Amino acid sequence: MSSNFNRVNTVHIGDGVNSAAAAVLKLPTLAKGDLVLLDEAYNVIATKAAATAYGKNKRVYIASGNGNPGEVVMSGAIQGNTVSKIGSTKYRAAVTQISHVGYNGTAGAFVVNDEAEYRLNIVFLDDQRPHGQEQTAERFDYSSDANATQEELAFGISTLFGTRKANGTNKTYNGRYVKLEVLTDGAFTASDNAAAVVQGSDRIIFDTAATYNTGTAYAVGDFIRIGGTGTTVAVYKVEKVSGTTLTLNSPYQGVSGTVLAANSGNIASGGAFGFQLTALSPIWNGIDTYEYVQFEASMYEISNANSVPFVVTATQAADGGAGNYGQVYDAEYFAQGYRGVNSRTNWYDASLNPDFLADSAKVYNAISIEFDGTQRSSFQNTRVNPKAAHIFVPLVSDPPVAGEQANETAADFVEILTGYAEGLGFDPIDFS
Repeated sequence: MSSNFNRVNTVHIGDGVNSAAAAVLKLPTLAKGDLVLLDEAYNVIATKAAATAYGKNKRVYIASGNGNPGEVVMSGAIQGNTVSKIGSTKYRAAVTQISHVGYNGTAGAFVVNDEAEYRLNIVFLDDQRPHGQEQTAERFDYSSDANATQEELAFGISTLFGTRKANGTNKTYNGRYVKLEVLTDGAFTASDNAAAVVQGSDRIIFDTAATYNTGTAYAVGDFIRIGGTGTTVAVYKVEKVSGTTLTLNSPYQGVSGTVLAANSGNIASGGAFGFQLTALSPIWNGIDTYEYVQFEASMYEISNANSVPFVVTATQAADGGAGNYGQVYDAEYFAQGYRGVNSRTNWYDASLNPDFLADSAKVYNAISIEFDGTQRSSFQNTRVNPKAAHIFVPLVSDPPVAGEQANETAADFVEILTGYAEGLGFDPIDFS
């Protein structure tokens, strides 16, 4: 297994700022989180000019402080004329998937028929994520009445979705992986008073009277938008009124807190309706690898074989990002090789967990150097093996400033490494 210990694929993680200037740093005293480029005599290369002029026929090393002074992770010996690639990736935040069925906040609608049966499918593409398993699905069936309306269908299915078990299928797996919100373009009339909401609760509690439009009381069957005035803000149906408390048809999906009177309000019936489906970020349990949710949605009338599926709009594509904490943690975890904790499920024994350098409070730019290493084989001849050094440099400022490891314009780590790359004929490391 390739790892930091056999120096095949090494992982180096900085802390954003070296403990001293490159001209002062020395290998025996590197501090935790320091990143340096060493010459073949293990001296720190301290300037971009020196790195550029170093040459292709000599070896360099990447070294990173790993604990107490002098405890380091060393790359394999990098000889310039064997380097095949030096690449860089700027930090990119993850983006959650958003899809719409029917009305999407600007256009679209449900097409409904009387006494018809409808199905909403949400298929999670679990088989397409790292270490994923087979696809999983949630399905919600609803039968319309003899006077079917868009709002009937919208709130019928959203009520089922808000129930942890519906249609005989358990909808829970490590928490929900997607949230469903009802959208409509019905006319908005603001509430008279502020209200308290809690994510996951099916109640909204007004400070004083539960009224809108200067004294009109909310009633059972009314629609209420909570969290803003726009048509992309979720709408709920009032199931019960008790004093200043409204009970909703499904749990509130927004942020907990106080909603100002102007940001909640009654919604007139009769408008276009649709669903907004938003992927949720899995809560990391310290065991699973970094992942993000992708899904496919469809909705159609299952009681009519000739029905046309509802329009699904792929509003925002999922993107796992680059340089997120979970990704860097995974790289460091697997770089332990056989000397690490072989089973990630040993979470119950904290003494088995190493002191990882990946920091959940930081985001990282990444650099990869791919090169060949020559080794003696058991038959006294030589063999050439591909190797790599993966370097994660925290993004402290954007753009980085002098004194930070990611800075590209002063005698800092990335600028020095850029000099070495340019001396070998590669493009400069670029985090812009």
